[in-house]
Amino acid sequence: MAVDSSAGKETMPQINKFFLEDIRCFMGIQNLEIRPITFIVGENSTGKSTVLGCLQAVADYINLDRSSFSFGQPSIDFNFGPYEMGSFRDIIRRKEPMLKEFKLGMEVNNLILNKERTKVIFTLGEDKNHSEPIIKKMIFSDLENAVEIEVNQIKINSDSESSIMGESTVRYDDKSNKYIVEIGNSFI
Repeated sequence: MAVDSSAGKETMPQINKFFLEDIRCFMGIQNLEIRPITFIVGENSTGKSTVLGCLQAVADYINLDRSSFSFGQPSIDFNFGPYEMGSFRDIIRRKEPMLKEFKLGMEVNNLILNKERTKVIFTLGEDKNHSEPIIKKMIFSDLENAVEIEVNQIKINSDSESSIMGESTVRYDDKSNKYIVEIGNSFI
């Protein structure tokens, strides 16, 4: 929770925008403005439940209702009622069977360190061992200072008991003004 210095009171993180890319009936990137009162209307099978299910899944994952920013489980849960969205193949854009990933994201006020605007984007892919989508990449952007943190999953050979399993590396890329965090696949 952030503190509003002008009023001296705590403020909850607030979602201002939500992003979907290549999910079910949505082709390409779709941006949704979120206001204090937002209506989602349309005919049957036009994506209303998909938007609400994805929004709930991402918000639950980053725990917007808690007193501080933290991550949830190693993967985003798309099958938590009332929005049971199914497996990776059920969620990814249906008319493009060759797609290997989809993206979800949001722009949030007061998420980290009292920042006015933070953008969080998740790239999700298929896990050969499970039907649920897994997080392949997370990008956090401080929109005030144009700083970006990218978190990537590292593929580690499962046959070897590598000492880097579960460890991470952090580096700053001057060219892209981005911090890059690489995490062993036991984290994600």
